[in-house]
Amino acid sequence: MRRPSQAFAATTLATTTLALLAMTPASANAATITAVRVVGEPIVGTKVGFGVFGTTGQDHDPALRIDINAAGSPCAATAELNVDRRVEEADGTLVEGNFGEVMLAWTPSNTGQFVACAWLYDVDKTYASAQMPFAVRDARTELRLSLPHRHFDEDEAVALTVEGYAEVPRWYSVEVNRIGVPCGPTKLTNDDVRDWVSSASIVGTLGPTLTNVTTPFSGRFHVCGYVARDDVDSTPSTVVDGPTFTVGPRAVCRIRRAPKRAPGAVKIDCSGTTDPITVTARRGSRTFSTTVDLYMGTATIPGRDLGLRRHRRVNVTVRTIDGVLAGARALRVR
Repeated sequence: MRRPSQAFAATTLATTTLALLAMTPASANAATITAVRVVGEPIVGTKVGFGVFGTTGQDHDPALRIDINAAGSPCAATAELNVDRRVEEADGTLVEGNFGEVMLAWTPSNTGQFVACAWLYDVDKTYASAQMPFAVRDARTELRLSLPHRHFDEDEAVALTVEGYAEVPRWYSVEVNRIGVPCGPTKLTNDDVRDWVSSASIVGTLGPTLTNVTTPFSGRFHVCGYVARDDVDSTPSTVVDGPTFTVGPRAVCRIRRAPKRAPGAVKIDCSGTTDPITVTARRGSRTFSTTVDLYMGTATIPGRDLGLRRHRRVNVTVRTIDGVLAGARALRVR
């Protein structure tokens, strides 16, 4: 059992605390706890202090103790009975007269509801007790990822732009997944194709920051980003999905009028992609657009879907699912 520390004065605590606790009835000679306070704000992975205020009265020289219990474990009547309920504890401290002690510096590892329990006691008697419910939250974080465009060659050097925010020091990481493989709940469990940023620190506002990365093999991919306490954190505060991009030969589509067996239709033959395509046609001030699937690299579109009319010029463009231009042609229907 230690003597009270003089490092924290009651007046200092009063200006830095956030919450006031339950009070015990006071009298001139009674040993009482008048308040329990949390110093700072309880955030996962960040140290927070807990202070106890009161008086020992004129006839007592008791000890002071504080425990932290989970919300489902209410404070016991005595410090001794609380042993199996607490998730954190502070050594007992001898106090005398009017006291204001920072009893505990605790770093919570999980979010949730908790309760601070305090007792003023000696060997065979508890003179006073108090409790204060409080919540632990995760740090506020943000992460934004962007690429210069959406189609790249294999092993191409690309500038990944990272922007974000972390209320307290955190780490961000970025990985690449195939399309169809969702971002895992954590970096450790993510089924990634490539690790673009293993981990980098973030505190306060970050970015825009450019990071040179290399594209993977041919295919379609999306980016997964995480902000957490470390690479194995099971509860990251931010998980972002995107952007998507394609690696490999660029799609090329040929546009022409369909043969006589499909009069008035437009035929499109594409190489370099088997994904759906978006076909847009402009006739004067009017725009027509449709998305179609490719079958063996080919699609046939009825002329009415593209606004084709006799003796009118129609400008037709084809774009991939990622928005990349794959072909363009002006058609005139005679």
